[in-house]
Amino acid sequence: MIVLILGLLGSAVGLVYPSSLEVSNGVPTDLGYLIGFALPITLFVYAAYWAFTIRKGLGGWIYRNQAFGIILVSLAYLVELVGNLLTITVFANNQYLYHVSFPLRFDFLALMTFYWIDSSMRTVHDVDPLSRDTLWWSKLRYVFWALIIFSVGGTCILAAVFYQYFINPPAGALAAILSFLLIPALILVTYVPGIIGLPIGAIRSKDKYLRNQLIWFALSSFFLIVLAGVASIIPNLPDVTFLLAGFCLYRSARSLVPLNKLPAEAVERKNEI
Repeated sequence: MIVLILGLLGSAVGLVYPSSLEVSNGVPTDLGYLIGFALPITLFVYAAYWAFTIRKGLGGWIYRNQAFGIILVSLAYLVELVGNLLTITVFANNQYLYHVSFPLRFDFLALMTFYWIDSSMRTVHDVDPLSRDTLWWSKLRYVFWALIIFSVGGTCILAAVFYQYFINPPAGALAAILSFLLIPALILVTYVPGIIGLPIGAIRSKDKYLRNQLIWFALSSFFLIVLAGVASIIPNLPDVTFLLAGFCLYRSARSLVPLNKLPAEAVERKNEI
């Protein structure tokens, strides 16, 4: 309940406050902007903490693996958020860090996210009583990985050798195609298969805890990617989508254990007493 209230409060503040940033000596002083970063960071830290705590108490390798995935993705989101905050404040005058670090951080986030999606899709196949190959994942996963590695590798080469591409992007059809392959295509290949495949695999799973965990994670990807597409319409929408994604990751980790529920044997003993 506390996490839900925190997410709703942060969403309301993110929509009410203007998106302008006031910086003094490299430190943002705009209250709305500070809250817009502080609350999502808090939620992702909480999600990682929950996943880490739960993982230590889980016995099955499947649940432990799923909790580990939530830790990786939460930490990747934290790197993205903290990196954004540092590049627009402390390193705002460093053109290389300001322009080049974003695609590199996003590539790290995409790699961690797709690694977990790939692991989860294979887990779904293992626990499916009929061993159904959801979205032909056993074959298409190699195509997705190849596209992601190509995009990430291209970004790293540009950042290391042709970093002026990010500082002064060239015009023309070739530059437009390259820009699409580096970010939008990476988003489609990384998140869309998870948004579509994880709920399908979750529905087929007979494990209700795994099913809930996969659905919550798919929702986190949906909120962050799909809603961010209309960020130009609603001010500070990226703040809200990060909050929603953080809340969904927290619920994804929490879904792995039956919290606040007594085992059936305990309930029967309590009724006998």
